[in-house]
Amino acid sequence: MVAALLALVLIAVASTVVLRLTNARPKKEIAWQRVEDMPAPRGEAAFAMNGLRLIVAGGLYGVGRTSNAVDVYDVRQRQWFLASPLPARRHHAAAASLGEYVYVAGGAASVTNTKPQAGVWRLRPGYKWERAPSMPEGRVGHAMVTFGSRIYVFGGVGRTNDTLIFDGYRWTRGAPIPAGRNHLRAVVWGKQIWVIGGRTSHLTSRIDIYDPATDQWHRGPDLPKPMSAMVVAVLDNNLHVIGGENPALLGGRVLKDHFLLPADSTHWEKRAQPMLPVHGAAFGAIPGVLIVAGGATRSGATSILSWTGVTQIYSTIPQELL
Repeated sequence: MVAALLALVLIAVASTVVLRLTNARPKKEIAWQRVEDMPAPRGEAAFAMNGLRLIVAGGLYGVGRTSNAVDVYDVRQRQWFLASPLPARRHHAAAASLGEYVYVAGGAASVTNTKPQAGVWRLRPGYKWERAPSMPEGRVGHAMVTFGSRIYVFGGVGRTNDTLIFDGYRWTRGAPIPAGRNHLRAVVWGKQIWVIGGRTSHLTSRIDIYDPATDQWHRGPDLPKPMSAMVVAVLDNNLHVIGGENPALLGGRVLKDHFLLPADSTHWEKRAQPMLPVHGAAFGAIPGVLIVAGGATRSGATSILSWTGVTQIYSTIPQELL
């Protein structure tokens, strides 16, 4: 019995070592370049652009550990800086900028305590985090974006599928997302918010489009394939969807795809794969430039063996002009 148990332990250790040694590494790709790595490798963090800075807050690292670290990537200086840590550890939270503040909302406290949190913190750059009005309900694995003078929260694991709306002072509810899911993404495109992909018990290729002016939804064109925990951005009025994962126990994998949807089109085009395909990465965009930081190069439970700090940039601007 003891010998059999020891053999299982040795097999597990050997498998872990092999998986770590065979983790994917960045490769050269057209229009992509690698910049300075994050100070603290991790994924499933909250993230938001604040001017020319990408704020990355909390997340998962190591073997099931939750972070309260906050790292800031300055696009102009091409450098990472440390910021005031979150008041508590959070993973699968979401973030957005509103006015001079960055807001972090929801998430879970640990991998063993996954209860959706409703708490919200805000940070004015150069200061410490402070409490902001809590969401009407807890959310984990949700999407959060700013449109005009309001923040919108979509999907995630929570009590309802209502859209949550914050004006800097109080929360209200909007029309529920037609198909609730988590690990989804949202991006502002013109006068609408595109809510993309995600999963429940299965992945989806669904896109739902929300009109903040009317508080109404309509169906968008499906993704070329089901995706979750991917990167999304609008560059030069084209929608980019990159990476993500299929977390299935059997056949799970990190997705390598990079799809582009031109404005006023329903036909997806392929673009150069990222240097390092990941899921659960932090990301943000400024005109012509997309920053992708961290994430995991393995899917599902094996993510714990592959958290990365690699930061990669995709640009539609010639590199010499960046």
